[in-house]
Amino acid sequence: MAEERKPTYQIILRRRSRGAEVVYKRDGEALLHMGGKSAEKIFQVLTEELEKLGVAKQASKTDVEIVYEIAPEHGTTVAAYLLLVRRSRNPDKWIPVLREIVEDKYPGLPQALGRIIDAAIEASKYTPLKPKRVNTVIAPKVADAFSAGLKRLVEKMVKMYQRAQQK
Repeated sequence: MAEERKPTYQIILRRRSRGAEVVYKRDGEALLHMGGKSAEKIFQVLTEELEKLGVAKQASKTDVEIVYEIAPEHGTTVAAYLLLVRRSRNPDKWIPVLREIVEDKYPGLPQALGRIIDAAIEASKYTPLKPKRVNTVIAPKVADAFSAGLKRLVEKMVKMYQRAQQK
């Protein structure tokens, strides 16, 4: 029986004339895209934390682009984090949660997050609205919709685990 190939994940910061953008890729295909005022800050905070945890390493760096490779076993967790912070007013709030998920403090949560990413991909296949500038596997409108629900799910799951540990 052949061993199942693990996907490769990369997070890329591109500095453009109209501002920074973050692209998250799985097997070379753009899964998610993020731009705006906080995109570069989110990238810096996220990659710094992932490096500390041993989950990411810098693959290349130029004046206009920085690329990090993400450990395959944490690829969907990082994608879920990017969905979480997509419309967040305070993206730093989610870094401790990301750290605890990577440290396996919430068994089963990474797998659930992976299923949510799969659901967002599946929903995107059927969306009639296609992105205008950057073509991603997860459509921007679908990413926005999943972002709101994902925040509530993660908050509830973390509280549930914390209550269970107090008993």
